[in-house]
Amino acid sequence: MHAEPDFIAAINAQPAADAPRLAFAAWLDQRGDVRGEFIRLQCELAGLTEDDPRAVPLHLREETLLHTRRPDLLGPLAALPVDVRFDRGLVGSVTLAGRTFLDHAATLFAHACLREVCLKEVGALLPALAQISQLARLERLWLTFNNIDAAGARFLAESPHLGKLTTLNLGHNRLGNEGVAALVSSTAVPALRHLWLAVNDIGDPGVQAFARSPLLGQLETLRLNGNCIADPGVQALADSHHAAKLVGLHLGKNPFGDPGATALAHSPHLKGLRWLVVKKANLTERGEQALRNRFGSAFNREMLV
Repeated sequence: MHAEPDFIAAINAQPAADAPRLAFAAWLDQRGDVRGEFIRLQCELAGLTEDDPRAVPLHLREETLLHTRRPDLLGPLAALPVDVRFDRGLVGSVTLAGRTFLDHAATLFAHACLREVCLKEVGALLPALAQISQLARLERLWLTFNNIDAAGARFLAESPHLGKLTTLNLGHNRLGNEGVAALVSSTAVPALRHLWLAVNDIGDPGVQAFARSPLLGQLETLRLNGNCIADPGVQALADSHHAAKLVGLHLGKNPFGDPGATALAHSPHLKGLRWLVVKKANLTERGEQALRNRFGSAFNREMLV
């Protein structure tokens, strides 16, 4: 290999392995590039526990490099208006405007090992963004606060490049019931396990469509907090055999009451729930007690993925 993109391609082919990263680090060392040291340092740290005494000097050196050599650590990405997070020495996550992503996707993916992208100011760009082939490398996509409506949801649902996504956050948009129906009809996200749909004007028809969808059967966590879901919608979730794989469910700040809580408490399909949040729903002590009796310490407890 004689060029940086070749090393990045090799790393992307084995993202969990250190060997391709360390080979890249050696190549960078030969060129006096500080990124070589940084890759080795973060790879070593990733293999240590926080209480390992060897971690202290490594963390100190890591902070020094991040503080004094950040532009050098970013390499060709230093000129782009992006916020980044590093993963074992290379940029693994970026937050940036949708237009910047569209204009510089080739550079970003050629010089970073991206697994996560958070896009802002997407607006009318979503049809074009959904067709960027490099999205096929991503595991996590964050599209919060982008005013995405049902039409935007359909563009996402039809994208051929989301096959590796395990997490999709569409919180604080305006999908509505039609947007949810478009999402749940998609067969383009076979790896999806975590879906965030908080504050999206979703009511009972949207949740009922979700409850009928095989997509629900893939999910481990589902966040529907801050919507308009009443007892019929919660009842549909509780009755759905597709909900059997859920380990986390957030239904807080929805207008359902004790009938919905009772349906959850008696559901034969929610045996695997490890956390359930219903804060700010319209429950009496009777409804809350039914959920405590069924879910114990999992009641009103949330764990982030």
